[in-house]
Amino acid sequence: MIGPAELERSPALRAALATIDADGDGAVSGPEIAARIKAWQQSKVARQSLLCRVYCQDVPVAGATVRLVPEAFLGAGFPAARGVTDESGTAMIDAEGELPGVACGLYRVEISKIVDGEEMILPSYNSQTTLGLEVTQNSPSVEGGIRFDVETGANLPNTQQDPGSSPEPDSAAPPDGKTPKTDTEPGI
Repeated sequence: MIGPAELERSPALRAALATIDADGDGAVSGPEIAARIKAWQQSKVARQSLLCRVYCQDVPVAGATVRLVPEAFLGAGFPAARGVTDESGTAMIDAEGELPGVACGLYRVEISKIVDGEEMILPSYNSQTTLGLEVTQNSPSVEGGIRFDVETGANLPNTQQDPGSSPEPDSAAPPDGKTPKTDTEPGI
């Protein structure tokens, strides 16, 4: 049984808790994970298209690498996936060295942007990520695309907000400024 404290160390399981935790006890059991994997298999969807957008202070981040790393318990057969954001902060994520799309599964999300050899995005989004994602046919975050709002330890070259502009009110940035948050963005 994986309880709330342990779920904090597994971003993917934490992100998918609502769909995996069949008995609603706030924990995840081996049989619940097995049932979720069986549901992926029964859906007969091997790969899913995944579009994501990366923002910093409501400004698109170009040139960021978004990498999906499968949870170890899924086995060696699950390939990682990645994409690089364009000028609009948008990336199509595809399995590394594979066919287009992402295999249904549970992933840690790592977002990185290197400028002059220095990581611009805080470790809580990459080397110490707290972001997770379930990729599956009926996942709300996959159906409309997913938005990631990141924070930096420095000013990114392409995320300078105009002095007269203000952030959009529907920003997915976390209210406490500490915990990374993902949000769906319909119609992407």
